[in-house]
Amino acid sequence: MTGKRAADQGSTCPFERICPGIPRNILILTTIAWILGFLIGQFQPIPEAAAQQAKESSPELYQKIYTGWKFWHVYCYRCHGVDALGSFLAPNLRESVKVLTDEEFFKTVKEGRIDKGMPAWATLLDDEKIRDVYLYVRARSEGILPPGRPDETQWDVPKNWPQGHVATKTSGAAGIAPAPETLSVKGDPAAGEKIFFDTQILGAEACANCHIAKEKGSEVGPVLSKIGRRSPDYIRESILKPSTVIVSGFETTVITTKDGRNITGIKKAEDDSSVELATADGKLQAIPKGEIQQTITSKTSLMPNNYSELLNEQQLNDLLAYLLTLR
Repeated sequence: MTGKRAADQGSTCPFERICPGIPRNILILTTIAWILGFLIGQFQPIPEAAAQQAKESSPELYQKIYTGWKFWHVYCYRCHGVDALGSFLAPNLRESVKVLTDEEFFKTVKEGRIDKGMPAWATLLDDEKIRDVYLYVRARSEGILPPGRPDETQWDVPKNWPQGHVATKTSGAAGIAPAPETLSVKGDPAAGEKIFFDTQILGAEACANCHIAKEKGSEVGPVLSKIGRRSPDYIRESILKPSTVIVSGFETTVITTKDGRNITGIKKAEDDSSVELATADGKLQAIPKGEIQQTITSKTSLMPNNYSELLNEQQLNDLLAYLLTLR
């Protein structure tokens, strides 16, 4: 047997005969990579087929969500993160959009928040494009659209989605969908307003101690002047289970000082010298950084979780009826 034939028979790499002169180890790695690539390719979903269900069930909404995703990756993701999960530069909009009305969303995008470092996008995004971005973020927020590209992911658009406050196409500002009817809740708005503001009913747990409505109250938690654009079920859950969804920017901060004190509140400001917390009693407290030993973010809302005990069913309906008038 000649040396050449022996070498041929001893070869374990099929490309070695085709590409003589290339080092054998490189050819072996190339062969492995080619085989793995082929095998992986057999299990990869075809992008067009992956999103077919969403395309067929609601082609118009699918296209708007997909368009919103494209604009998101041009203008938004650098600060607000891939899949709208947020970053150290900007908040998680999946959570923010659960409480923002479409009007507030549009206003923020168009005018920006210069104090927070967010530019105004009105010159680059018209109302229709902002609406598409809004629908995309809502699809992420409500778990309709899983992680990844909308055209390469298996998902579907639920029937009659979206519900609640929905941005609509207009020539100027965003349109507002009708708010849920207060008649759907068997409550008295006037009695509910008294519960909201009167500390003789709920004492330290009175809603106005931490929330503003009709320009009255304390701004510890989110302003509720337009909460009526949300559904009664959403508002009821927010009252009875406040830790289920905590609005971005209103997470509970617990500071332990070097002398052993624990101070709990919502962070309102921070500079080089101190951290300012709004505590549950509606007061602002500045803690010098030199006195801080530890700072943690709690997953428990600062809002009391015992309203099911403090309010009977009629009082809860009265409060809901009042909140639904705030638009």
